[in-house]
Amino acid sequence: MLKQSCSLFQGWFDRTEFVGFLHIGFGRTCIFTSTLFLATAVTYLSSEDAGCAFVDDADDSANDKCKSETCQDVCDKAVLANLRPSSLLAMVATLGGLLGAAIMPFLGAVIDYSSYRRQFGIFFTWLLMAANLSQCMVNQDTWKWVLALFPVCNTAYIAVQTTQLAYMPEVSTDKSIVLRLAAKSRAVELSAVLFVIIFVIVVHRVGAKITGTDCNGCTKTAVAIARVGQILAVRAFAHLY
Repeated sequence: MLKQSCSLFQGWFDRTEFVGFLHIGFGRTCIFTSTLFLATAVTYLSSEDAGCAFVDDADDSANDKCKSETCQDVCDKAVLANLRPSSLLAMVATLGGLLGAAIMPFLGAVIDYSSYRRQFGIFFTWLLMAANLSQCMVNQDTWKWVLALFPVCNTAYIAVQTTQLAYMPEVSTDKSIVLRLAAKSRAVELSAVLFVIIFVIVVHRVGAKITGTDCNGCTKTAVAIARVGQILAVRAFAHLY
């Protein structure tokens, strides 16, 4: 099985355009995957602002205190623009999608009908890395700013992905090679998802055991995992880019 997996890419790393296409796909997916950890951290932080109390899963007595109707009412109050913590990510995702849809005609025109495709891709790549690097500073005081960067990251991500895919039909006139490139790209992107998830969890667990700060279900745990994920994703993206 391993031999077959390795032979899947045999000869492909001799062509720089193939290598570049696979690299940008791996790094882009690392950025996307790390956002899942960041979204969890933002939810925890916003919920704490709303009055929620997140404690260790082993502390049943403390958890029981937040099962009363009074505690639930306090926990579910609005924290930003009359939005509850449970609605923040959905609203931000909607705004990001609308922003991406609004500028997509412009993105497509620049990518398909101008000579600035490469410069365009470079600009949004740096924007994506800068925005995600800024989100590494997520904490109780900055989570609103981190949340505000989500639509920016979403738009930059769409621009990078669109630029990357625009090169696919041009790598070869042989349709079978283009299809194989697409298949290999998906395999690489899947490996990026697994890489980020496994690496972040392992690094956090090892660090927590060493420092003695392990706490299941705590806000500080969610924030720590989000920071590790963002740093890893930006580092991987910058290195491969």
